[in-house]
Amino acid sequence: MSEAPKFLSLDLVLKSPTDLGPLVRTLEQDERVLILTHHAFAGEFTLMVELAHDSDAATLTQRFLDLIASLPENVFELWKGARQRSFDYGFEGGETRPAVEATLPAALLVQIGCLGADITFTVYPHQTS
Repeated sequence: MSEAPKFLSLDLVLKSPTDLGPLVRTLEQDERVLILTHHAFAGEFTLMVELAHDSDAATLTQRFLDLIASLPENVFELWKGARQRSFDYGFEGGETRPAVEATLPAALLVQIGCLGADITFTVYPHQTS
């Protein structure tokens, strides 16, 4: 059976010269947070976080923004110290129409920009079962 393209997930990706462990421990307190990876390589710390979801891209974006806004100041400093902060929207390419569409309202884009974060779109090839 052919499948249409679809939105898969939103990952928050941080790369930092500073250990992000305290940020990980804070985020893990929220049951919706899934830590995909937290590791160090060549003096750089990488953190990839996803939220358990059944929502669209805009709703997940707002949830991440709310989560970041709730960080204690000392943990938020780790966010600010990261050299890369990215909201990475993942999509699976499909074999059929309709095209997938995900709208992020301007207000969310402004909030992402105020946090000094980038927006990344990752399109994965369609996987047959």
